[in-house]
Amino acid sequence: MKRIILSIFIISLFISCSHKLNSKVEEAVNKISEETVIYPDWETTNEAFENLFKAASLEDLIYLTENENSFVRYYAFIGLREKKYSKILEIYNKHKNNTETIYTSNGACIQGNQKISILMLRALNPENSEYRWLTKTEYDKFYDEQVK
Repeated sequence: MKRIILSIFIISLFISCSHKLNSKVEEAVNKISEETVIYPDWETTNEAFENLFKAASLEDLIYLTENENSFVRYYAFIGLREKKYSKILEIYNKHKNNTETIYTSNGACIQGNQKISILMLRALNPENSEYRWLTKTEYDKFYDEQVK
């Protein structure tokens, strides 16, 4: 009997501690989940990203970097970058071995599949950002590890 009560307590504790997204965030996530291509040079101008960025808290974005949908994970990561999240390298390090690919396009003739880990790393390129998470040397080292 004690085991049953303890089991119920642990399950209810687990359920109550899970992260809850508000309806606006869920709506943005659902819209992003329908995406079939990412335009890495213009990800912050994507309407679905803008809706997510406006509605999501920092905690929501961190939580969404673990979402099963690769597009949601990527846009959540970009949201953290845009919010200048100080621990973004920890998030990148969780995903640096992820070999899942996303279809990307530059909006013209360059199209193809990119590993989500490389897209996340490119989002941290110190040459393309006002905020510096990595030095050029660190970025180059990570990039070389990714393209081996």
